[in-house]
Amino acid sequence: MGWKIEYTGGVEKQFYKYSKDIRTAFVRRFDEIQKDPFCGRRLKGEYHQYLKVKFRFKRNDYRIVYQIIRNEVRVLVVFVGTREGFYQRLRRLL
Repeated sequence: MGWKIEYTGGVEKQFYKYSKDIRTAFVRRFDEIQKDPFCGRRLKGEYHQYLKVKFRFKRNDYRIVYQIIRNEVRVLVVFVGTREGFYQRLRRLL
């Protein structure tokens, strides 16, 4: 049985701001996370309960931040976006 991926309300809005090519790259990473949610790296400091997957697409760095909810076999994606201003935008969302 695979992990179920859910998205917070802000993620969908962020996701659709990007072009179709970038959204396709995000979807590929979502599939990887669904297969193995422990593939990400833990964030540091006050966000230590979250993991991130980072990738590069057309010379830009992108991040996916998510939380694993083990007892429900669920992954909650809380942020998708570029690396620039990453922690400031994450702080606003959380």
